Parts: sequence; C-alpha cells; structure tokens
Amino acid sequence: MHRAIRNVPSRGYTLRLPRAGVVFDRNEVAGAFGNLGIPLPLILSMIAVNGLDPASVFEMYGLLQIMTAFTFGVPIPVQPLKAMAAVMLTSKLPVNYLFGGGLVVGVFFTMLGVTNTITWLNRMIPLSVVRGIQLGLGLQLMSIASEFMLKDGTVGLILSIAGVMVTILLFNSRRLPPALLLLALGLAYALASGLQLTIFWNDIGFALPKLFVPSPNDLFMGAILLAVPQIPLSLGNSIIGTSLLAADLFPKEKPVTTRSLSMNYGVMNIVSPFVSSIPVCHGAGGLAGHYRFGARTGGALLVIGSLLLLVGMFYSRVVESVMRIFPFSILGVMLLFSGLELALAIRDITSDRNDLFVALLVGALAAFVPYGYVIGLVAGWILSKLTKTTRLKLFPDTLQPVK
Repeated sequence: MHRAIRNVPSRGYTLRLPRAGVVFDRNEVAGAFGNLGIPLPLILSMIAVNGLDPASVFEMYGLLQIMTAFTFGVPIPVQPLKAMAAVMLTSKLPVNYLFGGGLVVGVFFTMLGVTNTITWLNRMIPLSVVRGIQLGLGLQLMSIASEFMLKDGTVGLILSIAGVMVTILLFNSRRLPPALLLLALGLAYALASGLQLTIFWNDIGFALPKLFVPSPNDLFMGAILLAVPQIPLSLGNSIIGTSLLAADLFPKEKPVTTRSLSMNYGVMNIVSPFVSSIPVCHGAGGLAGHYRFGARTGGALLVIGSLLLLVGMFYSRVVESVMRIFPFSILGVMLLFSGLELALAIRDITSDRNDLFVALLVGALAAFVPYGYVIGLVAGWILSKLTKTTRLKLFPDTLQPVK
C-alpha cells in the first residue's frame, strides 16, 4: 500500500521515494538502530544455544524488514517472537520445534486476517487490557535492559551511565539523534577492546539460507510448547498494540490496521520456517524504539534490512565475534528507553480508575507470572467486563485515612 510522505524536517542530504513511503536522512539512519536492543541479543543467543544458521537467520530477517518497509511506509518493526525465544533458550528445545511453531502462528494469524476475525477481536479486547500487555512487556524490556547495562562490569556501568545521559540530553533532538552517538560510543569501546577491522575482509564468505520442511511432529510440538504461550502476546502487542501505537505516533498517516498487521505477520512466518529462519512478529516496543531514535518512515527499515541482508550473505561467520566485543550495555540503554516508551502508553487511560487498575493488573501478571500474557489477557477481559456491566468500582472515590 502506498501513502503520501509527511514533511520530515531534516538537515543535510535527503532522498525521498514518495510513492513507496520512505525517506532517507540521518534521522532515518539513526532510527534504524533503535530496535536492536532486544532482537540482536535474542538472535545471537539462539544461534549459539539452539544452533540456528546465521546466514539463514540474517538474510531472511533483513528481507522481511525490507518487505515491511514498502508494505506500511512507516517504521513498523520486525522482531523475533520473544515468548518463543525465551522458551527455546531456557529449555534448549530442538530447532525443528521453533520452525514448526513459527509455521503454526503464521497460519493462525493469516487466517485471522483473511477472515477479518482480527478486527472482531480488536473490538472485543478492551483498551485497558492492551495497555496492560504493553505495560508488562515494557517492564520486561526494562528488566532485560538493566541486565545488559550491567553485563560488561564496571566499564559497562560507565558506558550505561554515559549512554543514559546522552539520550536524556538529546531526548527530542532531530538534528543529532542520540542513537548515532550511542552506536559511536559502542564502536569506540569495541575497537579499544581489541576488535580487528581485518576480520571484515579476511573472513568474508558468501552464504545462502538452508532449506527446511517441518514434519508433523515439529508442527505439533511447536504448537504446544511454543505457539500457545506466544499467541496472546502477539495478539495484544504485535497486532492490536502496534496498531494503536501507530495511530498515536502517526495520526495523519493512513491507519495501520490490525488486519494488515495480522496478514503481514502471518505471511512472514509462513515463509521463514522453510529457509531455517526465526519466527518474527511486529511489536509496539520496536515501533517505540524506532520512533524514539528518529525514524518516521519506512526508510529506517530499508537501512537496517539491507544491512542485515548483507551481514547474512557475506559476514555471517564474524557476527558472533563482533557482538562478543560490542558492549551490551549500549544495547541495554536503547532497550531501556524503548521499554519506557512502551510502558508509558498506559498514560491515556489514567483518567479512568477502573481501566487503570485493569491495566496495572494485566501488566503485573504479564511481567512476573509464568504464562502471564495468557492469564493477564483472560483475567483482564473478565475484570474489565465486570466493571462495565456491574458498575463495580475497583478504586474508591475518596481515600479515607487509616484509623
């Protein structure tokens, strides 16, 4: 789908593709890296722990970014399925189950889009529940960010403090997006820590994705162990939450509908398993990250997608060694502010005490309870309906002093 380009203020060279919905300038380049805090660590961890093929993962991941850039024209992110990744890393399941589970969720969300059931679900699920799921994910992202920021010891802590200060000082800057300085800071640390630039031409090698066909057992085990815990999170955050946040951030653009997101989500995951790549989704957190660090069009996705495609084709053998030196603390800073941006989506329901209570409850369940997204979705929906049908007050009108 095509759209008109918003007038994005920028200085310096700007390339516009008005019919494709993309702009290239330094803000788009900076925003391209605003969604790396959680995807890269998850991808690299699954490559190391679960034996994923780096070329297959990065090439398809890059291609899907490019496809999504032209589909929506705004920086709708492409991310690994986080619930699936967590289960794979903690349980060390066979990688075949990951591909099987990815295909299952792909077919599921494609059918939701084809039948337009996703639009009905969008109407049925209260906004307070969606905001609660976003709050829970935001809290989880900030929790993971704190681990990354402390991962590199004392030096990492110093880098984290410097990164936070840089981001706060340049929080709303469009002339000098903070992500560019954060990446420069991380690269300087990597070079000082012994990163040899010669690996980029000594270890270069062309590679293509590996083909794979999931078996019936892969589909069954992937559905039970991976798809079931993933679907509520994807429904609340990847589809409904992303659509809502896109409307908040781009009110003058053509709406990013739940149906279009569901269809795109489904198609991506129908294709990915057959080339041995990770299941992916969209996500409000990634959109917040792209936007926070400068992205306003699909140009950011073309930048990062092209880079990831080239990495997969030519540099897949050096990915892990580079990331072992590049400080996770810098990625943690990016993730921290992306999670904060996502958690603050709750602010539009704070005027209604019942909705606020529901969102806080769902957020707590999602962030801290096993299978919390499933439990939070159901519990939040029931509680929200009770408050609307019985006029139940979860907060008193006035707070009485304790005697």
